[in-house]
Amino acid sequence: MRVPEVDKYARFFQAVGIFIAGGIVGAAVFMSIHQHLFNLLLEQNYALKDKVAQLEEENRRATKQREIQGAIAKINVRVVAEDGKAALDSITQKELETKIRNDLKFLIGKKSADIQDDLDVYTKLLASKTFFGVQGKDYRVDVHALFLSGNQLTYYVKAKDSTKTPTLSGIDD
Repeated sequence: MRVPEVDKYARFFQAVGIFIAGGIVGAAVFMSIHQHLFNLLLEQNYALKDKVAQLEEENRRATKQREIQGAIAKINVRVVAEDGKAALDSITQKELETKIRNDLKFLIGKKSADIQDDLDVYTKLLASKTFFGVQGKDYRVDVHALFLSGNQLTYYVKAKDSTKTPTLSGIDD
């Protein structure tokens, strides 16, 4: 029985050995980079968790402070259908509520006592105010009722479609 000569395959074995050694070295370098990046990610995660805990504590203290002082913390808006008219569809109603809430955003933080003293002023804020471009229409709103409960201010408004229909003569009646 003959044993094959190893000298014939020496170059091939060297190439395979270098390839395997390169794979091992490459894997080690890759793992060290991966571990380093994962360690950085872990450190950032802990820092962000600490920041979230701080912000939650600040939020809790600010909320408690605001409730103690009797300031307005939230504004609710409810759109009521006008007498004898069909109710607005939900999309129009939500968009109108959002526009009104954004318009009244400056009231957040005001003291409840100030609002109670001047209810007429706060009901006249929306008196016959027109909101343009709500689902392609313009709506005029009037305050139906205003409720102040704790730190929440609730506006009940009536909305009326105020888009004018064009006439043949071009003169509005």
